[in-house]
Amino acid sequence: MVAGAFGLKNLYKTVSVDIDSANYSNFFSCNMHNHFFSDKDVKKYLVEHPDAIQHWMKTPHLYNRFVKRLIDLFLAVSLSSLLLPFFVVIASAIKLTSPGPVFYRGVRGAYGGGAFRIFKFRSMIVNAEQVGGGTTALNDPRITCVGRVLRKTKLDEIPQLLNILLGDMSFV
Repeated sequence: MVAGAFGLKNLYKTVSVDIDSANYSNFFSCNMHNHFFSDKDVKKYLVEHPDAIQHWMKTPHLYNRFVKRLIDLFLAVSLSSLLLPFFVVIASAIKLTSPGPVFYRGVRGAYGGGAFRIFKFRSMIVNAEQVGGGTTALNDPRITCVGRVLRKTKLDEIPQLLNILLGDMSFV
C-alpha cells in the first residue's frame, strides 16, 4: 500500500480511510529516530495522533537537508573542476570583446519566498535592462557576439555552479 518514497500521500489517505489496511512499521522505523515499532504500536500511535503524518510531511526531511546538499556539493565541485578551462576561456572572451563585468547578477526567486542573485556569464551589453526592457527578442541588438554563442550553447549557465556551491540553488 505504501508506494514510492514511503508514498506519503497514499499513506495519509490510507490512515484516514482504514488504519488496518497498511503496514506502517517501515515508515516509522525510518523516520522516528530509527526506533523500531511493531505494527500494533504504530497503528495505536496513528489513532491517538492523527496529525502525525501531516506534521512529518511539513517538516524538512533528512534527505532534503543533508544528503541532497552533499550530492549538490559533490556534483558542483566535480563539474566546476572539469569546466574550469571553459570558465577561464569564456571569462577572457567576454572581458576582451565588451566592456563591463564578466558576470550578470540577476535577482531570482528562492525557495520559501526569498530572493538570491544568480551568477551567469554576461551575454548582453552593460545596462541592457534599462536600454530595452526585460525580455529578449530573436535578433536583439543588445546581445554581444560572444553572448550569442554562449546563449546558443547554454554555456552562459556554467557560473550557476557557484550558486549551487553557495546553497542558493540545487540540482534538479
